[in-house]
Amino acid sequence: MSASRNKKARMSLVQSPGFVEISSSKNRKIVWHYAKNTDNVQNYQEFLHFLEPELKKLLKTRVQEGPIKFNLKLEATYNRPHVENSSENRAFKTSAVELFRESDISTILGKSFTKLLMEEETYTSRGSGFTLQTIDGLLLAVYK
Repeated sequence: MSASRNKKARMSLVQSPGFVEISSSKNRKIVWHYAKNTDNVQNYQEFLHFLEPELKKLLKTRVQEGPIKFNLKLEATYNRPHVENSSENRAFKTSAVELFRESDISTILGKSFTKLLMEEETYTSRGSGFTLQTIDGLLLAVYK
């Protein structure tokens, strides 16, 4: 239940397009940013492609301060067609990835996006009967 509550809190906190810092640990060793799907894009690749330039810029800025790790969590809502109250929260995640000043951020993001899309493909191909209702947003966690 707490994951669902946290998602609702993120969704209500962010009302503008792009990444918004939503939280940080006390010493800012971890900073969370959220990009809400304010344009209601219904295609994962399109949604990620739209966010990629800002995500690259954000990571480049943060890595200038020193080495970091980051991970992504792509949040969505699925439902069973013609079944009332069948909505289900789903999240597709990457592992934490190290970034250094000299890292090729474009290539690393490409691999991260591929991982998210493969997770989603695995989920939908299991035959659960669930279909995508909405892409909710992308959570970025940056670790010093």
